[in-house]
Amino acid sequence: MHIHLDPIGGVAGDMFVAAILDAWPELSTTVQQSIHNVRLPIDWKAEIVTHNDGTLSGSRFNVIGPKDSPPSGSFNDIKNYLRRSELSNSSSERAIEIFSLLAAAESSIHGVAIEKVHFHELADWDSIADIVAAASLIEALEQRYNGVSWSTSPLPIGAGRIHTAHGTMPIPAPATVKLLEGLEVFDDGLSGERVTPTGAAILRHLTPRESPGSIELRVSHSGHGFGQRTISEISNVLRVIAFESPMPMWQYEQIAAVSFEVDDQTPEDLAIALDRIRGANGVLDVTQSSLYGKKGRMMVGVQVLCKRDKIENVIAQCFDETSTIGIRWSLVHRALLERSNICKTDDNETVQVKVVQRPSGLTAKAEISDISKIDGPRVTREHWRHQAEAYALHQSEKKK
Repeated sequence: MHIHLDPIGGVAGDMFVAAILDAWPELSTTVQQSIHNVRLPIDWKAEIVTHNDGTLSGSRFNVIGPKDSPPSGSFNDIKNYLRRSELSNSSSERAIEIFSLLAAAESSIHGVAIEKVHFHELADWDSIADIVAAASLIEALEQRYNGVSWSTSPLPIGAGRIHTAHGTMPIPAPATVKLLEGLEVFDDGLSGERVTPTGAAILRHLTPRESPGSIELRVSHSGHGFGQRTISEISNVLRVIAFESPMPMWQYEQIAAVSFEVDDQTPEDLAIALDRIRGANGVLDVTQSSLYGKKGRMMVGVQVLCKRDKIENVIAQCFDETSTIGIRWSLVHRALLERSNICKTDDNETVQVKVVQRPSGLTAKAEISDISKIDGPRVTREHWRHQAEAYALHQSEKKK
């Protein structure tokens, strides 16, 4: 399943929830159960209502309650509150991830430690309900379709000023701008806050690409989620369009590509350095290539792929382990095929086989380190490899 977000009016947490529920109304029970499990105060409630602005019809997600009983607004307190709730572990951790993205942006903007970030306006129960509802819906869609990829059209930037606990701020708010780094925006000439910090954090969590892609797609669901404001000239709505692909679905994720060159470190020392970087937390792969630099000097180009939330740690490791003094990095998308590991054991020999589901069918590859441990001539090892791969393919076909 691929879901495209079309921010006609903009993106906010409640608009995202309303748009998904408009497209999949049967998931309203999932949202209500999540709101119940997060244990909002008794005088707060969430409701999904139909809405028509005279141009479009859709849904609106309203969280209603008194504004004089906000929870503690520190990131640490909200994180602990969510973990103590009755939410499922997956929905709770997804909600915490969205809040952590908000906290990281606020930390960067205001120069305070992430754990000490205070959300102020974002600490109201309605913001918690929006994020919990969004997290539960994303999780439900992931489970239903065995993985979902996301894309978004360019986001309206908005304009003007907004009053916050930190004083009067420009629109978009600094934390929102931080969260939108890498996403495409545009100015449609309309003022006001078009993308809220909560909406931006949900987008960052989804790691959307810029379009559904060029493969053949079929439209399966659509929905409109209205915001609370009225915008002149256009509907204040977020539209979702869901596509099914006739091809097997692969997973998309956003990772970081860190690259640099080295021309003044011995090969022996660099080999040790790259091994240490390869073992660093969050590192997915490390590759090196030979290059010619200035004055015809040979140098080594290094690329490190890592989890996006580990960029700073990986950059620090690269600076510490190598002689480079300049590092580039960017966020990139990658597609991952479904894979599984199957072991073939016989005659005291064990060979692990990686089975991959490709668009055209299954492939199997025996682990070469296991094959290398088998006694005997090369023909024996080849026989074992073919046997193990055939066995793994047979087992995988039986599971279908």
